[in-house]
Amino acid sequence: MSILAGARAPEYLRLRVENAEAASSPLDLTSVTAVTLEVTTSQGDRVQWDAEIETQTAELLVIKHVFDPQDVEFPGTYRIVITMAVPEGTRRAGPTSLLVVP
Repeated sequence: MSILAGARAPEYLRLRVENAEAASSPLDLTSVTAVTLEVTTSQGDRVQWDAEIETQTAELLVIKHVFDPQDVEFPGTYRIVITMAVPEGTRRAGPTSLLVVP
């Protein structure tokens, strides 16, 4: 997946988490109460992006992040890990990559 450097609203990133990807043990994805994206930028900085849950079933979670102007300032590969809040604490899915092009 790719996007142009400097993307901003209404541009967005949509990601899917399927139950098997949530961790080595299955997770009922309806138990997820919030999501954030932990991002390592092409410059090596670690930042957090807000995200919202669009679709949620026991087996599938679809999340959306609307870009802020500073999110993808620099071209290169951005590494994204989805962090999910669940009653027991947090679970992670990913990583996935986003290619930011000039």
